[in-house]
Amino acid sequence: SVLAPHQRQAFLTPSTLEDASSPPHRFRAKKRTKTAIMSLTDLPEELVPLIAKYLPRNDLLALRQCNKSSSAAVHRSIQTDDRFAKMIFDALAEPRNIEAEGRIFGSGARELVSFC
Repeated sequence: SVLAPHQRQAFLTPSTLEDASSPPHRFRAKKRTKTAIMSLTDLPEELVPLIAKYLPRNDLLALRQCNKSSSAAVHRSIQTDDRFAKMIFDALAEPRNIEAEGRIFGSGARELVSFC
């Protein structure tokens, strides 16, 4: 060995013995952390309308189709959302489209504008 006996004793401290007995870091198995996967139904019902306020219009339509509680949450969020306060339709809008928009977003509408 390259080290003298008195140098070997100083070199092999308890902390280096632990490191020498365990495999190198690259060979140790990585600890797997478990991440909690939550769904929208796991959240309290009061939070869902608040979250829905930040969703774009198309996502609100998709969320509305998930289940009855999501549909109710979207309905509550539309009522207080200023984005849907004014509904605008052009002259080419079909009556059934206006009716469908009114059923979905009408609870928050305060003003209806139609260009003829």
